[in-house]
Amino acid sequence: MLRSLKFTQRLHLLIAIFSIGFIVYGAWSLNTLDQYKVGGPISGKIDAAQNLISDVLPPPEYIIESYLVCLQLKEARRFEKTALIDRLTALREEYAKRHAYWRTVPLEQDLQAPLDEAHVMAMQFYAIAFDQFLPAVRADKADAAAAALTKMTPIYELHRMAIDKLVVLAKQHAEQNKALVASDVRSATVRQAAILALFLTLAIVVAALIRRSIVVPLGEAVAIARRIAKGDLRTQAGAHYRDETGQLLEALHHMSDSLRAMLDAREQSETASRQARELLENLIETANVIVVGLDNNGRVSIFNRVAEVVSGYPRSEVLGRKWVDLGVLPEPQPWQKDVIVGKSRMPLANQQTIMGKNGLIRTIAWRNSVQEHSEASSVALISVGIDVTEQLKAETALIEAKHLAEAANRSKSEFLANISHEIRTPMNAVIGMTGLALRTDLSDKQRNYLVKANAAAHGLLGIVNDVLDYSKIEAGKLHFESRDFYLENLLGHLSALLGFKAQDKGLELLFDIDACVPTALIGDEMRLSQVLLNLLSNAIKFTSVGEVCLRIECIEQEDGQVLLRFEIRDTGIGISESQRAKLFSAFVQADSTTTRNYGGTGLGLTISKRLVEMMNGQIWVESQPGVGSSFIFTARVGVQSNQDAHRAAASPNLENMRALVVDDNDSALEIMSGILKSFHLEVNVATSSEAGIAELEAAKKRGAPYNLVLLDWKMPTVDGLEAVRRIRLNEYVSETLTIVMVTAYSRDELMEKSAGMHIDGVLEKPVSPSNVMNIISAALYKTREPEAAIALDQVDESSLARLRGAHVLLVEDNAVNQELATDVLNSAGIIVDVANDGAEAVSKVARAGRMAYDAILMDWQMPVMDGFEATRRIRADPRFAELPILAMTANAMVGDREKCLAAGMNDHIAKPIDIDRLAAALVRWIPARKKQQEQGVEQAPDRPYPAMPAAMDAEDFPALPGVDVEGARRRLRGNGKMYRRLMQMFVQDQAQAGMLIASLLKERDRDAAQRAAHNLKGLAANLGATEVARVAQELEHAIRHEALDSALVAAGLEALSEPLRALLKGIADAEAESAAGNRLDGAGEPAVEGGGLDIAALGPHLDKLAGLLEEDDSRAANVAASIAVLSQGGPSAQAFAGVIEKIRRYDFPAALHLLHLLHDAAAAGVRTDADALPEDGSIMTGIQAKE
Repeated sequence: MLRSLKFTQRLHLLIAIFSIGFIVYGAWSLNTLDQYKVGGPISGKIDAAQNLISDVLPPPEYIIESYLVCLQLKEARRFEKTALIDRLTALREEYAKRHAYWRTVPLEQDLQAPLDEAHVMAMQFYAIAFDQFLPAVRADKADAAAAALTKMTPIYELHRMAIDKLVVLAKQHAEQNKALVASDVRSATVRQAAILALFLTLAIVVAALIRRSIVVPLGEAVAIARRIAKGDLRTQAGAHYRDETGQLLEALHHMSDSLRAMLDAREQSETASRQARELLENLIETANVIVVGLDNNGRVSIFNRVAEVVSGYPRSEVLGRKWVDLGVLPEPQPWQKDVIVGKSRMPLANQQTIMGKNGLIRTIAWRNSVQEHSEASSVALISVGIDVTEQLKAETALIEAKHLAEAANRSKSEFLANISHEIRTPMNAVIGMTGLALRTDLSDKQRNYLVKANAAAHGLLGIVNDVLDYSKIEAGKLHFESRDFYLENLLGHLSALLGFKAQDKGLELLFDIDACVPTALIGDEMRLSQVLLNLLSNAIKFTSVGEVCLRIECIEQEDGQVLLRFEIRDTGIGISESQRAKLFSAFVQADSTTTRNYGGTGLGLTISKRLVEMMNGQIWVESQPGVGSSFIFTARVGVQSNQDAHRAAASPNLENMRALVVDDNDSALEIMSGILKSFHLEVNVATSSEAGIAELEAAKKRGAPYNLVLLDWKMPTVDGLEAVRRIRLNEYVSETLTIVMVTAYSRDELMEKSAGMHIDGVLEKPVSPSNVMNIISAALYKTREPEAAIALDQVDESSLARLRGAHVLLVEDNAVNQELATDVLNSAGIIVDVANDGAEAVSKVARAGRMAYDAILMDWQMPVMDGFEATRRIRADPRFAELPILAMTANAMVGDREKCLAAGMNDHIAKPIDIDRLAAALVRWIPARKKQQEQGVEQAPDRPYPAMPAAMDAEDFPALPGVDVEGARRRLRGNGKMYRRLMQMFVQDQAQAGMLIASLLKERDRDAAQRAAHNLKGLAANLGATEVARVAQELEHAIRHEALDSALVAAGLEALSEPLRALLKGIADAEAESAAGNRLDGAGEPAVEGGGLDIAALGPHLDKLAGLLEEDDSRAANVAASIAVLSQGGPSAQAFAGVIEKIRRYDFPAALHLLHLLHDAAAAGVRTDADALPEDGSIMTGIQAKE
């Protein structure tokens, strides 16, 4: 039975036996000790009997003394009686207390009865004494007293005899209990010894059995192991047991079986390997390709039949010789000289010419494979080659034919371009002239003719455009651009183009954009807009009643690409299944009546299909005749990295606000409520004005009133304007209610009809998250709504004229941004005052007063005081409540605009500074200066706003690695000189940015390190250095949120090194190229003939560096790095590297001394180049007199 238990179970059994024995033995002992311990039950009985004896023998004094007191009272004189009576009373009380104690002691019954009997007699004694004797004594009645005493005497005698009896009984009980204790102790001792012996015997027996159950199978296992060691793998399984030894025996049997199976399998494997090798050798030999194998030393170990034929070398001459020594390779590659170089340098595939033994040159396409673990193998590299000589000749001929075809295509494209111009020019003239004619006084007949002619001309121009686009697609000349664009701008453009068409037909045009769709995209905005415009125009054209809805969803997003799904759904005439089959064919419409009823060429959908396919998407249609259609297409576009800058974000101030949306259109309700819910508002809907008003009243009664209601204008029964009137008449409901009107029709008409009504905002359909956020924020916070009408392309001289003479306070801590913004503002005739931080700005505004500044441009992140705190302090002064404050930030994160509003700012401008956007913001917020002009306030001189040049100057905007030069040119409006200055200032301020941040991190200065990364990000963005800006932004985020010694911060700092170095080198190369160009053009001569430092060009930088070194200022590292970059490639670059090295070691005196030597040497015209330096780098011996 024990063999069925595991080792641990057997040990537990043995331990259990010992434990139970000791527990029983211990429990018995404890119980016996408890019975006979001092204070225990038996001891208590003995003590009680002894205490009783000691207490009643001799007879208690209170009984004897009481009797004696009574005898004394009988003979006492009057003055002695009082004391004796008091004594008698005290004795009775003492007796009563003592008897009460004995009543609490647990006595045996045969002791308790005599004790109670004695108590009865004592009480009779005291009753006579106090009831009869003492009254007689007090009354001096001697006879009565004597009679009472006579009654007391026998009772006293009886009491004394009862006490004697009680004493005898108590002694007997004490003796009996002692004898009982002695007997019990003897019995308990015998029983305990028996129990101990029993359990010890049981434990010894079980331990012996357990030992046997372990030792015997272990001996069997040893025997099996020895047989296996001798090679005897035939073992017979015995009885199966579940214990460890049984498992060990079973494992040994399995091991024996496995070894026997492995040996059999190995023998089979060796046979299979031998067969496979023979097969492989046959395949190599019979393959129709060249197969060459080399060993680790580059010697040929495989050379098949085809290799012999192509090379002309017999195998016997090749095997064992080095491949590169055969003369087969006219130009061997480095990796072919030594196979041991490894995989990292060996191409997977390459193409190479070989020369046969007969001198013929053949071109071979090789496929190379390095064999792993080939140290002891005869094959380290296998190359499989195909003779592609004839194929290359055919490809050359094909390329020549392709060039001819491309030339023909170019001719066709030029013809298309010419015919496009030739057709469009007269058509535009016809349209323009008929339009002008329609503005003159005409008869009804003439006007009818001209209106029809103008419409026909527009239709013809549309047909021409479709035909030309289709021709370009067919010719493969329709190219896609890849530029940054923003989805909401594209949708705004579509809304502007199609909104009036939908209004004219009484349709609702809706945009439903899923919250996960990125809005900052990269691709061809024009072509995507063309597809959407075509499909939406068709939907409006073929829909008479209802709505047209554009739904945009994100299907997948990865690796900077997103696949978007666009669905244009209408409630129009629908398309049958047979019509859908030919819908996307060229020059085909649904049926012949479509052209008659609606017009068109039938090319629109074909062009859209081709454009969608060029965007790596698909297009299809789902439709039901009489119900409507859904045109669906997908498009793959790029995703910009700064999504948050262009996504409508939920303001923290909007959270938990309650909003009610009232609209009779279910789709519009769903879209609007979805947008509001994405902003964390609590949203309810109503499908009519009556239901909306009832819900507002009910919510007010529930104690949960709405903060915001969005009312559609044109609804059946009661329209939105009537609903507003009713709501405003009910002060109970409208007391704190903000009302925004929503309309799919003319805003101007709505504003005219709502004059005098208290409407807080107007929202035009189709809505988008950003304009919903802008409108409701402006309505709720009572801020001025940005004038959307002032678009970037409308910022011209007429718009900027109102800014001339305006006074702007620029609050910016970065010198580069200060100079850039000041130049931009001055170019528009704006007077600029600069504050270096928020505290300085607050001081300047307070001192200058309300009329001093027309606007404030406020940076967010600044030392001393940030932009938020500065704005709050300025707004705290009632004089500046209406002063426009525009934030400038490089963060462009979610909720930036709402943070601005919460802090008291009016708007925000994202960095890098874009001239157009900055100007547009100032035009929106700075009021016209008519009053100042009328008062004769001195205006800034009229300076033309920098216009966009016709073509980018490659010299002023050099191509730099990782730099979006086109974007920088666009932001700076082609100002090349400003861009050059930005390059130079970037080098001066940020050349040592990585070292500075690393040093600050080492000093645990989080704020300074974060600010340094922030400055680098902003200045890189100004240049258009998107990669450096991105890495700097990630580093800034890591510094802000992670531990300073975390892996993320270290990785961010390491990631910054390479793009920053490449950018600095690119700038240096561009500067050197520009300087070389200037010299070739005769623009200047080198300042130092001998090739030393250019003192004329670098003099200010050298002076600044010397001053910083004299003051032991660590900023000298940045200046020195700037000089090194500007002098890069020159003869003094290596010498100046010594200055930088000493600065890095903080040896400022030595660096200053070396700088003076370089300066003096350059001034004297001596050489300081690398060739003139000794190996130890000593500048003293490196200075040589100019010959």
